[in-house]
Amino acid sequence: MIIYHYKKATGELLNSTAARRNPLEDNKFLIPANATAIEPPATTPYEIAVFDDGAWSVEEDHRNRQAWSIVDAIRTDITAIGPLPEDVTLEDPQNHPYPVWVEGSWQSSQAMLLEALLNQVDTKTNQLIETGWIYPDENGQQIRLNELDQANYEGEKNLYAELDYDGVDVTPFFPLEI
Repeated sequence: MIIYHYKKATGELLNSTAARRNPLEDNKFLIPANATAIEPPATTPYEIAVFDDGAWSVEEDHRNRQAWSIVDAIRTDITAIGPLPEDVTLEDPQNHPYPVWVEGSWQSSQAMLLEALLNQVDTKTNQLIETGWIYPDENGQQIRLNELDQANYEGEKNLYAELDYDGVDVTPFFPLEI
């Protein structure tokens, strides 16, 4: 006779073994605690048989799968048997710079992208101001921006800061490289 062992805390199927005969009673087998002679149902990947109240059921099991929080796109561990929590997805956000979960899928956040680009422009502008608008060109020569370029650069920075970026791809509009 085969018996099926399950975890006490969760009821999840652990393994099966041959039952030992009861030495005190003929044709009887010993069934230890947290085991049953009831055969568990078949499962597919990401499912597990669970024994509860004298019967087996099939439950979703996403433990040990890569999942991400749809709140902040941070990888999270699934630790419990059952369906995925509502704030988690199995879809990897890595192909989306500045990922945000919108209507059931990852998208790149234009607002976060704009903020990052503005920070880069702001940092570069501040560096140029600190150096007296002097920067090295591709040959390592020190070049000073003229006043018109300085005004244009600061003007572009201010323009981008005021853009209405809702749903607009702002990357083609970003300022000259220095």
